Amino acid sequence: MIFLQKGVILDSKPKDLCYLQVKAPVLALKQFILRMQSNFLIIIGSFINMVNT
Repeated sequence: MIFLQKGVILDSKPKDLCYLQVKAPVLALKQFILRMQSNFLIIIGSFINMVNT
């Protein structure tokens, strides 16, 4: 039982590390996309204002 528990603990740590390594860039990419979307909307809004005036 102890051996199995140790195996589970050893097995779960690399998975968590891999999960963090995968998740961190994905979160950064999501934040980047959200920032680009807001900038894009601001640019479109200012462009529409220029066209209307």
